[in-house]
Amino acid sequence: MILLVGNGPISSAARPFIDEASFVVRFNDCRSYSDLPGPTHAVAVCNTGRPGRSMPASATWQSHPAIREARELWCVRNPGKFLELKDSITGNWPDLADFCDDYTARFATCPAATGKDFLVFDREIHDDVDRDLADFAPSPYVVPSSGMLALHYVLQRFPHLRVILVGFTHQGWKWHPFTAEKALVDRYIHLGQVARL
Repeated sequence: MILLVGNGPISSAARPFIDEASFVVRFNDCRSYSDLPGPTHAVAVCNTGRPGRSMPASATWQSHPAIREARELWCVRNPGKFLELKDSITGNWPDLADFCDDYTARFATCPAATGKDFLVFDREIHDDVDRDLADFAPSPYVVPSSGMLALHYVLQRFPHLRVILVGFTHQGWKWHPFTAEKALVDRYIHLGQVARL
C-alpha cells in the first residue's frame, strides 16, 4: 500500500494506514507531519518559484524529521518544461514573474550530502496530467498541483499497489485546477486505482 500524505486536515482514521504502508510520500514542508507522524519514504517538493527558493535555504526544513528520514527527494516540476512555460505564465499572470525560476540544483545538494535518491520528474508526467485534466474542462490554470503530479508518478511506478490519499482537500492556491483534479481523482477511485481517506 502507498500512502500520499497531503498537508490538509488529517483524519484520525489514518493512523493504522501509515503503520501498514510500504511507501509513504509527503509534500514540501510536511506541515501535516505533527498530525500524522510516522515513516516517510519520499518527499515531493516544488522546485521552482518561491517555495523552491525558500525550502533548501531553510535549516528548519533541512532538519525536519520527515526530510531527514526520507530515502528519496522528488522535484515534481521539470526544469525544461517550466522554462518553456515561463513566457506564457508571465504574460498571462505578471505577478508570477518568478514562478518558473528553477532551484533544482539547490535541492540536489541535500540528497548528495545525505545519501538520498534524487529524482526530477520527466516532463511527460506534467504533459500527461494536463491532458487528463482537459477531460474535465478546467478553468484557465497555471500548472497542476504537486499532489496531482506525484499521484500520477506513483500510479506509474507502483501499478499493482493500492494508493491511498490522506490530507487532500483539493483546495488551496487559486491557480491550481483543483476542481478538475478532484474529478480526475474521482475517476481513479471509480477505476479502483486510488482511495481517498
